[in-house]
Amino acid sequence: MSLGVRDLAATIRATKQRLKAQIADRRKVFAEVEEDMRREVEGIRDARAQGLPVIPSVDYAKLRSGGVPEEVRQEIRRRGAVVVRGVFSGAQATAWNSAIGEYLARMHFRAMDRPTYLIRERTDDEQHD
Repeated sequence: MSLGVRDLAATIRATKQRLKAQIADRRKVFAEVEEDMRREVEGIRDARAQGLPVIPSVDYAKLRSGGVPEEVRQEIRRRGAVVVRGVFSGAQATAWNSAIGEYLARMHFRAMDRPTYLIRERTDDEQHD
């Protein structure tokens, strides 16, 4: 989908003007949003400090069957992300990890320059095949 913007600066100015007209007390709204974000960040820090997951996870079988509890669905919406477990077999994950490792070696990848991604092999408890 293309927005077809010819003059980006003018479009941004016009959008800002429309938003300013729609929000009566911008400072108050900004302060409220900022406070909400601070609370969220603090909640994430607390969860991490307790060793709790920050991103919710669901089992693929439950997702497919519609068995994801409503509280988990709400947390997914709130966080904007989810880890889906049990999608691929351990053999497939291991094969992908090997292929990625070989590719990175060929490209002379240096971990300090880029983020590292890993497809984790499922444990026996996660096997559903």
